[in-house]
Order: sequence, then structure tokens, then C-alpha cells
Amino acid sequence: FSARQGVVSPMVWFGCMDSLALNYESTATVPDPSACVYPPISGCTDSTATNYNPLAQSSDGSCTFAGCTNSNAENYNSLAVTDDGKCEIKGCMDSDNANYNSEATFEDATDCKLVTGCKDPAAENYDSRANHGNDAELCIITGCMDEQAINYNSKATQSSNDCTYPLYGEPPSPSAPPSSPLSFSPPVPECPKGCEPMDRRRLLFSTTPTTDCPDGCVSV
Repeated sequence: FSARQGVVSPMVWFGCMDSLALNYESTATVPDPSACVYPPISGCTDSTATNYNPLAQSSDGSCTFAGCTNSNAENYNSLAVTDDGKCEIKGCMDSDNANYNSEATFEDATDCKLVTGCKDPAAENYDSRANHGNDAELCIITGCMDEQAINYNSKATQSSNDCTYPLYGEPPSPSAPPSSPLSFSPPVPECPKGCEPMDRRRLLFSTTPTTDCPDGCVSV
């Protein structure tokens, strides 16, 4: 307080009276907002983000973006955390078509076009353009169709008539590929009179009793 001509008046002190400011003055009597100094504001500084803060002076890495979150879309945005419902997906939109894509939002003349053919690259008539058809009915794969053969091909649709079989009691040679004949000549068992050596195929399909012959032999 100051005394002037016998009148006591309060002291006037201008200063920052905002307690959030770095230079807050508790003794100030008159607020001076222009004098306040605040700590820097961190936040999202990208104006295209959904949480953009125009007051932020430095980025805190918290920006989030809206966009297409479907990785199958033409306009997929790997940075988007919120889907904006504007994904653009190319595909056939005809629900009666075999190429129908339930996610498609636009199509061109080729999206719904059907190309019937064999889709198996291992087949002799493989068609890289094919997108329709039953491979089991359309594909042509030549190979041995006998499950008992060592070069049996489970995908074969027509026989190649080149099935190979190991002799009875002898395993296939480890070095012989399944699609080629055996690369070794296994020993033929010695059979007594009235018996003869039997290969594996004859053993599987023969109805001749073999009880009187030793292992690897069959009754003549």
C-alpha cells in the first residue's frame, strides 16, 4: 500500500496470474495474459489426421488416420486405423457368376468373364487363362494309375501303361525316382521243384496256394 495525502491505496502489480504458466506470479494484482509463458504443447501436427491439434507445437506421434483398411482394395491405406467406408475393390459384381466377389465395388468387362479349362499347372492341357471348371473332369494328366506300382500317380487321369513294380520281398531302390523303372536287379530266390519265383504283383493278385513253397516262391 502507498500513502498519498493521507489516503492509503493498494499497490498495482501487473503480471501473469495463470497458475498453468511457467512464469505465474502469485503476487501480481493485475493480470497480464501477454506476459504468460506456457510449456510447449505436444500433439498431432498433421492436418489430415483425425486427431489433428492446431495448437500443438511439436508432434508426439499420436496422429491417427481414417481411410480404407481392406488390404484387397485398390486404395488400401496401411496407415489408416479407422475405416472410412470408401474402399475401392475391383471384381465381378454379378452374384450369379462364378467369379462373383461380394466385396467388389466396381468392375470392368473382364471381371465376370468365364474361361472354362484346366487350372492345374501340372496337367498337359493347363490353361493359364482358366478361371472356371472342374479340374478332375477337364485336366489331362498321363501317368501310372495302379496304386500298387512304385510310380503310381494319384493325379493321373489317363494311364501311361508304364507302371513298374518291385520284386516280391525287395524294397524299391532309394535312388530310383518314382516315375522311372527300378535301377537295380534284385536277386531271384531259389525255389524248390514245383515252385517258382513270384514278383509282388503276382503275389497280390494270384489265387494259387503258396503254403508248400518257401517265402518268395509260388506253386507252379
